[in-house]
Amino acid sequence: MELCRKAGYSRGLGLLLAVTFPVGYLVFVFVDWPVQRELGWRKLAMGDYSDRDLVLAQAHAVDLERRGDWEGAAAVYEKLAGQLPDSQEAEFAAGSANRLRDRMRLSEE
Repeated sequence: MELCRKAGYSRGLGLLLAVTFPVGYLVFVFVDWPVQRELGWRKLAMGDYSDRDLVLAQAHAVDLERRGDWEGAAAVYEKLAGQLPDSQEAEFAAGSANRLRDRMRLSEE
């Protein structure tokens, strides 16, 4: 359970993995951990990133948005908009950042 917490998941997932051993552990090993997603974002922010880090940063933005950290998610989307090689993906990232900024302005009123 402690391993799940350190990886960025809830302790409940650790209990679920213990009950569904060994299949649960195989799933746990092959999914992207939240800490990996955040690391992808940190590498992107520093300018030292790979294509895989772009994918991880996108997943991190989604995680932040789901948690209600719209400011953080908007910052990730804005950075992604300037770095994504595909124009459609860059447009999506820019649109997501604008949507979150609008949502933040509406919640302040």
